[in-house]
Amino acid sequence: MREGPAARIAWRFAQLLLAAPVLYLAAAFAVFDFSRPATAVDREYEDGSTVAYGPRPHAFLCRADYPDWMGDDYSGREWAFRVFRPVCRAWLRAQGYHRKAPK
Repeated sequence: MREGPAARIAWRFAQLLLAAPVLYLAAAFAVFDFSRPATAVDREYEDGSTVAYGPRPHAFLCRADYPDWMGDDYSGREWAFRVFRPVCRAWLRAQGYHRKAPK
């Protein structure tokens, strides 16, 4: 039985649909350091839990809006937090941090 061009196109389309989420998550692991939170610049705690935007981005890919010698603080407007918002929200929920909405 020979496969027609429609079957090959359908197979390629299915491969793309499967590859897109895998590449998105792989890119998130390349951009973020999931061992530390990206802290907010204007407050540290809310309702007893630490306020954060998500995992801390690697400095060579995403620079903090408020760099400091004690540690970088983020505004939430950095591109990594916008592109990977679902990943950041899931990480915050899993780690027990309070999510801060960007201004």
